[in-house]
Amino acid sequence: MTRRRIWSETVSLAALSAPATLRLLRRYGLELLAAVRPGELAPASRLVHAARDEGVRLALWPMLDDREGRWASAHNVSEFERSVRGMLDPLGREGALPDELAIDLEPPFGVVSRVFSRLRDPRREGARTWLPGGSLRDARAQFHALIEDLH
Repeated sequence: MTRRRIWSETVSLAALSAPATLRLLRRYGLELLAAVRPGELAPASRLVHAARDEGVRLALWPMLDDREGRWASAHNVSEFERSVRGMLDPLGREGALPDELAIDLEPPFGVVSRVFSRLRDPRREGARTWLPGGSLRDARAQFHALIEDLH
């Protein structure tokens, strides 16, 4: 069976929780992967319950603050792990765990912003594209341990 999924990074969790939105997703057999930013625990819980009630498969996609890189990366694996646990622990106590957890590995937001601003304006000073922090091997091991523990 083919899975059809929609990744939603910018639509509010309240809009995604709306009955009309969830009915459309169910009608077309779409699964939802919803970005959850810091401070959105209550709306995430409401979305999990609403999606479950409507029969829509849901993955939560944890985001960090932009200053921490927004997306998971080797640069912020410790912050990401802390954020994921800080989201899933209370959701679990509320019986609001999602069907899945989506982990989107991308360069930190600030690096991406600098690269794209350099592309838009070639006169700007070059963007620093290296990533400070630990080794990729250490980050891979930490992500692997987090995923194993969450299973």
